[in-house]
Amino acid sequence: MATDTARRLPTMPGVGPQTALAISGFAPPMESFKRGRDFTAWLGLEPRQYTSGGKERLGRVSKAGQTDIRSLLISAPCPASPC
Repeated sequence: MATDTARRLPTMPGVGPQTALAISGFAPPMESFKRGRDFTAWLGLEPRQYTSGGKERLGRVSKAGQTDIRSLLISAPCPASPC
């Protein structure tokens, strides 16, 4: 299963083979997240979302996820330009 995920992830824009291996090796199974937003919140790339009664409330950006994966996803799109 992890090798299948690592093989399919590089087809996404901004995800290379090194990032794909890091995600498949260090991240929890993708089935444990309801949606992609939950995964990015786990990584610390966007705030957690708390909803109640149709009212959306955003929490804070925790940056508590895997720092290696987060740095690979942030630095990959801009290798030649200063970010």
